Amino acid sequence: MSVATLLGIEDPGKGHLAEAANRWSTWAEEAPELSVVDGPEELKAWLWSMTGRGATPSMRDEADLVLGALARQASPHGGDDVAAAMALAYVLLPGAKAIAASLSRITHDSDQVVASQLWLEVRAYRWERLTRVATNILGNTRREVLRQVIFDDCTLVDPCADAWQLLETQSRPDVEDDWDTVERTWRLRLLLQRAVTEKVITDWDRTVLMTLAQAAHEHGAATERGGGGLYSAAVLTTVAQDLGWSATTVRRRAQASIRAISRRYAALPVAS
Repeated sequence: MSVATLLGIEDPGKGHLAEAANRWSTWAEEAPELSVVDGPEELKAWLWSMTGRGATPSMRDEADLVLGALARQASPHGGDDVAAAMALAYVLLPGAKAIAASLSRITHDSDQVVASQLWLEVRAYRWERLTRVATNILGNTRREVLRQVIFDDCTLVDPCADAWQLLETQSRPDVEDDWDTVERTWRLRLLLQRAVTEKVITDWDRTVLMTLAQAAHEHGAATERGGGGLYSAAVLTTVAQDLGWSATTVRRRAQASIRAISRRYAALPVAS
């Protein structure tokens, strides 16, 4: 099932999305920013025009104000309106689908995990102090889904394998490569879990490293020399945007963690 189907927002004319369209004018009386459109379906098209190719910074700022108003209506600390939350999830579906697709190689439940996490992030969004609504909600969704997929349901494999050798890919047929990716991900996950348990790195450091590893895979950078492609410009930029840091900070944090892991586990045998 797709993310939209799981959330019940595949048809803008039914269910909570229909309710959102009916309530839109009422919401717009409280938040005039919403008056630029008449409902969720129109908002989705409007956002595309305001944030797509050729959009100016002022256009993106205006789009963010509208999303902020909708997020406020959706929040338990604002309007606490489930229909508004569904409308916000609906306009963020393109990003959510991309996240699910990027994780489909390592879990068959990517749509379900992304759908549930997107809903949590929409409802938990701190509209009182945050901007960049789409970036924050989708970035948090991606990070938390990655944490769940990588760290849940551990399998007994050797946790002592060198983390960055495990990121290198082989030239193999597609089916075998899929399995290889899963196995390598599990091995890396357990190594980092051990490092966290033994206080070599923090839980947040682990999230940063796994986010880098996933981004390297998505960008096809995992075969690059020098850290398995973790430090390529495209990878660092992607992760920096997700975390709200600079690319330099992401690189520095990751390098410090890798050095700590290398010092601690360098003498351990590497799994074949």
